[in-house]
Amino acid sequence: MTLPEFLTQQPGESIRLMGHRIALEHVVYFYNQGYSPEMILGQFPSLPLGLIHKTIGFYLENQAEADAYVRRCEAEVAHQRAGREDPSDTFLRSPANGRSFAGRVHNSTRCSQGGVG
Repeated sequence: MTLPEFLTQQPGESIRLMGHRIALEHVVYFYNQGYSPEMILGQFPSLPLGLIHKTIGFYLENQAEADAYVRRCEAEVAHQRAGREDPSDTFLRSPANGRSFAGRVHNSTRCSQGGVG
């Protein structure tokens, strides 16, 4: 999956929306929950609405690869959580646990397994 100019990925990090700490899997999660772009904006008010639309368009054009990437991210989050003694200490509500992202967005998700190309 080739990333467009509005998405970025550093080695060992998740795919992020350029200029933001919000990851692709966050937008994809809400979109797949039936959220409209405007509703996603309500969850992430720092994102420009146009960027949300572009991100959804990218997702739809690359859905099979993007879904595989999101599954790897969810598996990595579950693996990290399993290694913690008390995961509720630093737990972010994430797609992996089926809860809302209300609250801060984490920056610890590592989705480098398999990477993107």
